[in-house]
Amino acid sequence: MGDYKEIFQFAAQLGVGGLLAAFIFMVYNRAMQKQAADSKGREELLMSIVTNNTAAITKNTSVCEANIAVTNELRHDLSRMMANSPNRRS
Repeated sequence: MGDYKEIFQFAAQLGVGGLLAAFIFMVYNRAMQKQAADSKGREELLMSIVTNNTAAITKNTSVCEANIAVTNELRHDLSRMMANSPNRRS
């Protein structure tokens, strides 16, 4: 409230309307400061989530690519085995 001492002294000279305006300004200013602080916390949390998700997506992509490579290799091996099988139906 010490920050607003000069504002209230000036507003007191303007009468009741000035005091009311100073009070409304003080409440609004504090609410805006709180909102800014809350917003900063949410921004940091969101950046953390995005960073973690990016790392997870990158890892999942490399695992998927490895799975595709192994699946293709198994498909080729199975095709060769079937082609060389003596029980192959013509």
